[in-house]
Amino acid sequence: MEKMITLKEVFILGHSDEITIKGKVFQGNLQYDTQMLINTTQLNLLLNALQKQNPDVLVCECFEEHVYANMSSAYFLKLSEMQEVQISATTLGEEQKLMQIRA
Repeated sequence: MEKMITLKEVFILGHSDEITIKGKVFQGNLQYDTQMLINTTQLNLLLNALQKQNPDVLVCECFEEHVYANMSSAYFLKLSEMQEVQISATTLGEEQKLMQIRA
């Protein structure tokens, strides 16, 4: 049974290598909200998968920069411009066990 993730948000902090994705995980009858930290390799895999699923959209042009009062910046991926935002969890690679952030 394949684990699927419907993406809700992808953001990158400009001053660090921190990349966070938020979404909903579906596996069989289970579904739950998740927030995960990924690395740049996994981000590239994610962007390639989204580009393949949305050939009519240039995914690289869907990033929006936000500059804050302290001059730090963050980049958000505008998922609303894409038709298909569900990916397989295996898209993010098997080489690293995904860690879920719990608060």
